[in-house]
Amino acid sequence: MLRKISILIISLFISLMVHSTENEITYKFSPTIQIAKDKYQKLINSLMSDPSAPNSISYSPELDQLLKENNEVKINQYINVEKRKYLATLNKYILQGDPSASMALLEFVLFFKETELKSEIDISPIEKLSDQNNAYASYLLAQHFEYDPTKYLKFLEKAGEQGSPIAQRTLVDEYNFRLPKKLQSIKKAEYWKQKAIASMGSDEYEEEVCKLANCDTGEFELVDFSKDIEKILNQSK
Repeated sequence: MLRKISILIISLFISLMVHSTENEITYKFSPTIQIAKDKYQKLINSLMSDPSAPNSISYSPELDQLLKENNEVKINQYINVEKRKYLATLNKYILQGDPSASMALLEFVLFFKETELKSEIDISPIEKLSDQNNAYASYLLAQHFEYDPTKYLKFLEKAGEQGSPIAQRTLVDEYNFRLPKKLQSIKKAEYWKQKAIASMGSDEYEEEVCKLANCDTGEFELVDFSKDIEKILNQSK
């Protein structure tokens, strides 16, 4: 049951991560970092697949066996070891001056809510990428400064102007209803909506909006992912 809960919660975070990066301007990580990212993604995918299914994703024979045995303690130990290996790889290449390793580390910290690592990240290489018209770097920096409204909005708008569809979509909501009343602006919300539609096309834009809303009700209502997690936890009692 614990593994089921863990996988469902991981799935929610992964769905948010995929939602944040799909349709995004492609950022090319260095070959070594991309390999490390792909390997860690495969680990997550294997945890989300059914080990008894014929088309299940296999990360390693050892993990396959642990999943079949449903050995919670050893599965968690295995995951933690692989996480440490991944972070060690990123930190190794950060020290060697690979800015894409810094990007990957910030991406990991943000999407997996590893807040204890946030203070350890040197964001200066990412800021340089942002100044080199890297929309994804600007978007990640906006998320990094989520509790600093001025910097958050600065980098989010920068990412939007650099062509980031997720930043553009987010800015529509920010100016429509998320920002304090005095900062909300119908004019700016419409500006970013048109930017997002130009980036994605109107049909895909509406589809993306509906992923975070209950469009079939005819009313806009944000999906509350915390309720999904609470429901999962209650079912386990």
